[in-house]
Amino acid sequence: MRVADLARILAGIPAPASAAAIVDEIRALEDEKSALSARQARPAVALDLVRRREQAAAGVPGDKLGAGVGAEIALARRESPPKAPASWASRGHW
Repeated sequence: MRVADLARILAGIPAPASAAAIVDEIRALEDEKSALSARQARPAVALDLVRRREQAAAGVPGDKLGAGVGAEIALARRESPPKAPASWASRGHW
């Protein structure tokens, strides 16, 4: 399923009628967003491993392995590389 297809389906769902139902929907959507973010982390780590192996095979020094991966992931996420989440660097990945 493409994003456009999903957007079309979601647009057809009527908004909840009560405040409590609206809050429940917001909470459910936040849970789904969190699940997608967690799923997105898996290929990001996989890309990091692939790039590090490629760099090591090309003779890049150990302390330089992984350079540029954070920017590559940020671009894939349609984020500005300088504004990539600080949590990436704090985890020692990028």
